[in-house]
Amino acid sequence: MRYFLVYLFQLVIIAGYAQDGHFFLTNHSPADKGIDHVAFDMLQDYNGVLNFATRSGVLTYDGKNWDLINCGGAVYAVEITESGEIFWSGATGFGRLKREKSGRVVSELLSDSTGREVYQALALGNKVYFMNDDAIFIYSDKSFKTIAAREASFTSLFEIFNVPFVQTSLGHSFEINELQLKEPSIHFEGSVLFSSGTSNQYLVGTSENRLLLCTRELEISEVQIQERDYINASELIDGVWVNDDLIALGTLRGGVIFINIHNGSTSEIINYSTGLPDNEVLSLLADKNNNVWVSHDYGFTRIAPFVPFRSYSRYDNLKGNLLCAASIHEDVYVGTSLGLFKLNKRETYDEVIYYEDVAVARNALRQKVAPGNETNPVTSPPVKSQDPTAEGSRKKKSGFLRFLRRKSKVDESVRETAGETPGSNPVVPAIDFKPQLSDHEIIIQRLRRTKKVLRAAQFEYEGVGGIGAKVNNVVIANGKLIAGGIDGLFEVNGLASLNILDKPIRFLYSVNDTTLIVSTYDDRVLTLIVRNEKWETKNELGIDDQISFAFQNDLGDLWLCGVENIYHIKGSDDNIVVSIPPFYNQNFSKTVGFYLKNEPVFINANGFYNYNRESHLITKIDSMSAPVTYFAFSRVLWYNDGHSWNVLGESIPNKTIQMLNLCDDIRFIARDEHPENFWIINRDNGLYKFFSNGTMSDSSPFKLFLKSITQNGAALKGGRRQTVSQENGTLEIVVSQADFIDGPLLEYRFLLNGMDESWSEWSRRNDHISFSYLPLGNYTLRVQSRDMFGKISELDPLVFMVQPPYWKTPWFYAMEFTIFALLVLLSFKLSVRYRLISRVLSLLTIILLIEFIQTIIGISFFTNSSPMIDFLIQVIVALIILPVEGFLRKLMFRSMGSNSKLFDVIAELDRQQKSKK
Repeated sequence: MRYFLVYLFQLVIIAGYAQDGHFFLTNHSPADKGIDHVAFDMLQDYNGVLNFATRSGVLTYDGKNWDLINCGGAVYAVEITESGEIFWSGATGFGRLKREKSGRVVSELLSDSTGREVYQALALGNKVYFMNDDAIFIYSDKSFKTIAAREASFTSLFEIFNVPFVQTSLGHSFEINELQLKEPSIHFEGSVLFSSGTSNQYLVGTSENRLLLCTRELEISEVQIQERDYINASELIDGVWVNDDLIALGTLRGGVIFINIHNGSTSEIINYSTGLPDNEVLSLLADKNNNVWVSHDYGFTRIAPFVPFRSYSRYDNLKGNLLCAASIHEDVYVGTSLGLFKLNKRETYDEVIYYEDVAVARNALRQKVAPGNETNPVTSPPVKSQDPTAEGSRKKKSGFLRFLRRKSKVDESVRETAGETPGSNPVVPAIDFKPQLSDHEIIIQRLRRTKKVLRAAQFEYEGVGGIGAKVNNVVIANGKLIAGGIDGLFEVNGLASLNILDKPIRFLYSVNDTTLIVSTYDDRVLTLIVRNEKWETKNELGIDDQISFAFQNDLGDLWLCGVENIYHIKGSDDNIVVSIPPFYNQNFSKTVGFYLKNEPVFINANGFYNYNRESHLITKIDSMSAPVTYFAFSRVLWYNDGHSWNVLGESIPNKTIQMLNLCDDIRFIARDEHPENFWIINRDNGLYKFFSNGTMSDSSPFKLFLKSITQNGAALKGGRRQTVSQENGTLEIVVSQADFIDGPLLEYRFLLNGMDESWSEWSRRNDHISFSYLPLGNYTLRVQSRDMFGKISELDPLVFMVQPPYWKTPWFYAMEFTIFALLVLLSFKLSVRYRLISRVLSLLTIILLIEFIQTIIGISFFTNSSPMIDFLIQVIVALIILPVEGFLRKLMFRSMGSNSKLFDVIAELDRQQKSKK
């Protein structure tokens, strides 16, 4: 039975497990909008860097920086060999990416003019196969050989257990053996779209939307997918293994489907309604952290099934800015600026239209179809046998997207005979009654049918009745959810609410299961208790302040935090309120508190504060810097110091704490009904549940590597031992570490031995290190990175030797001295008329000789310790050279003779100097 959908499935959400939230998604795209980032293929190299095949070339991404490598045209496929070499194929042929000693990556074209429009590539070991319509190019040992297409054009290239296979437009499959195409050991029905393997089995997807599993024994079985209708409607494109139990399938119009390979059940569907920017998937990649990368028209989306976050903000009908969240009896409630919403289950159906070919007697066609009959008989001509070469005789498709080469669901020749154009809606063809047919002979009748298909047991938000304004506080008390906001205080039961207090609520705190502390917008603080299952106002505390936080200890001592004052209510008598004198809070930031070692600690944007029980004063803790963001519970404080998240109070693994860095600018944290889990709301209006006991692989298993070394923009080619000229401008070193969880949050520091004795401060900007000027000498650069879990990676040391410009080198001064000395000797051979020139050249030669000696000694004794020490060394060098200079001067004057005017002037100056003494 073959189905033709009238419209697409657009909003599909998983059933059964939907209330556990959706997988954690992050969207990525280059900031430079001029880069065409639509990727047809993806791979991850051994440094962890992602490489995307795009129309602009090969685009690389390390989690923070994007770089485009020009390959001369569009790139359709990228592959990596066992040795780590990356090869590409595209419009201009095929080539490889070459990393220079400076760390820079460039493209090298390998093919000649015979290889163009190469749209597929396959790497096995260190051998690479490239394919276009007309040939297969096998590259190995720096040369390539060609297998030409014979019977029909090539359409698909894939591998199973390191054996390469190729298919043709006639549907024939071949196994590539050296330069021969032989009968395959495995036969497939339909065109193979993709193959993805593990150590024990391979997953194969075909153009008929079938999923096959192939074992090492070459036994093939079909995966029985429960969401078969959705797969058929969405059109299979690509597939990858996530782990041994989970596979991800990319579709043409249905997003990404995660399927349990053992039972075919759907674990998750990621499409537009769950955060994917586009339902049309171009390619998939499973990275080394078991995350799935999706390429689409809007960039790239990273799906992290094993990150201990689940998203709850992508369900339908959640309106307003998110302010708070809570769960009770597994029901999820979210308070927003527009009210209170509950996550509910709703079954939705889609109507599928399909056509069924049925064999009927001819006389049955003469019967009139009754009005309203659901079956609409449509007949078509008898299907003629097709020429087996017809498919091969069609125009070749030189496209690179393999799914465009799939066979049509309906034989196009039949549809064209019926007066249709391929891809159009079915048209009722004329009935062709052949004279030789009798009324009792059988012909084929096409029946139009409709069918309701359960899309999913969909979860969506519904507004709680009676609450139509901002809800900023939700707590659990008396086994019910209590919500407070602009409309007042409410007890919530399912989608119904009961008004407890009709005053606008600023803050709400549950002292115990039967007592509430309520702060209203008119700065009153009330105590409410439960009597006969009804909430009643017990009393009003004499507090006239804007209370924004409360906490207590095991003895029942309650602390209320206002704008300026702190209020203490002892557990023995809730009528006695002790007002603590105000402390510094000039900017009126929110003050929170918690108990640390049975002592209250208060926190606001200005810092941390202790409470002195004897003086009843609050004093600042100078040893701790002011937090940037902070959230407190009764005995735990979560705060961010500007670098990372930290916890005071409870003992929580650091890996769990730092996972909060995945959510930008957290605005709300609260415990779930299961205390080990937390609700989180970030600045992007995202609602997440964080599972503290969740496990995931390390965020940055890749090492720090050198990306480039340049001086004045030009790449240096010396590798890890560089000779740098002092005159050529700024020296810049760029390092990188692939990390797609906290790439922008990675911190770096460096130490330049020979210049500094201590490391620089940790900074996210220190991946770019530049030196505008370095004194002469030898240096060793060390660079380290630190991820959000505190894991440090260090780059192999880089050695630099800074040389002076050529006109400051000893050999240049020696050359000058030699040239001038030769000129002096030459002038002596000339006539007396050149006596003055000879003396000037002699003077210049002496100066250059002195400069030469001083340069030699200065380089030999140069230090980087301090300017004062360098100055003292230069003075010592001058004192050493002084006798040499005096000797040469006397020698020159003696050669001049007493008749020289220059000699007379100098002698007169010397007599005057002596007379002064």
